[in-house]
Amino acid sequence: MKVGVTGTRHGLSDPQRNNLSTWLSTRDVSELHHGQCVGADEAAHELALEMGYHVVIHPPTVASLTFALEEGDWELLEPEQYLVRNQAIVNSVDMMLVLPHPTLRSRGTWYTYNLAKRKGVPCVVFYGDGGTVLDSVPRTG
Repeated sequence: MKVGVTGTRHGLSDPQRNNLSTWLSTRDVSELHHGQCVGADEAAHELALEMGYHVVIHPPTVASLTFALEEGDWELLEPEQYLVRNQAIVNSVDMMLVLPHPTLRSRGTWYTYNLAKRKGVPCVVFYGDGGTVLDSVPRTG
């Protein structure tokens, strides 16, 4: 299964990181796609490489919030504008993992979540307090 990640650039809470690690380690993931931003993307990137997954990186054209890449089994795609990049991630995966900030409302995270919902891509939301929700019913309208 190919999974994509969208989430906060402010880093993950301990419960989010633990739940993401458990989720990734108990699924048959062939690829993990992310946008190379600091925070959630970086945490998922590190976990995926530790678990031996192939990682596909969709970098943004503005590199100010990206993290440095180290050696590993990853593939770097051409940079794209944020919204185009987010759509490319959704189009490339079977499921989205959503890692929002516990209190802030991130436009990019929820924008990407809504893209996935409109496309019918199931999402797993990992809330900062440790709650996890599988949201596999596409929104209408």
